[in-house]
Amino acid sequence: MKFIISAFALMGAASLSFGQTASPSATADKAKVSDTQAGTPARTDVYHVHFAKSALGKAAQHADSLKKQDPKAPMPGHYVMFRHQDGDAWDYCVIEHLGTKATVEAVRPPLPAGQRDLNEWHTDTYCNGPAWADFARISVYSDSINDLPLLERATDPVATNPSPTLEAVAVARGWRILRLFE
Repeated sequence: MKFIISAFALMGAASLSFGQTASPSATADKAKVSDTQAGTPARTDVYHVHFAKSALGKAAQHADSLKKQDPKAPMPGHYVMFRHQDGDAWDYCVIEHLGTKATVEAVRPPLPAGQRDLNEWHTDTYCNGPAWADFARISVYSDSINDLPLLERATDPVATNPSPTLEAVAVARGWRILRLFE
């Protein structure tokens, strides 16, 4: 069993915080200090998170449209798209880094009909999270020594319920070991 989580570690592990946050204050500054001291990156940046379900028979076209970042994006290249392997409740998740501040227009121009027809539904939210350098880390979770080449390329390799051989390598290299079923 292996899980590859590229550019963000499934939201929770990346310390993204959804919803409305309080305005800056001395309390917020103290929270940043304590987060940083605890090894958690400070939540300094804003992200747009877009979940989408493709219309029937339109998944490939939908993917092509989602892969194109808006040329007017505030942070060109700070954009990642994920495809749900099973196409369960959603097909795609797109996360775009907006920088340390963002303005959201209440009324956006409608999408062209051809692009709009690719969606069955979508949802958008904005959240705060770590700086892009922390967010863009690559985490790999695996239980098998067969994935060693992939684990070696990751910035955050995690041996998950590892085989004895993988566990020995993980211990020797100081990688995290995650035990889910004990």
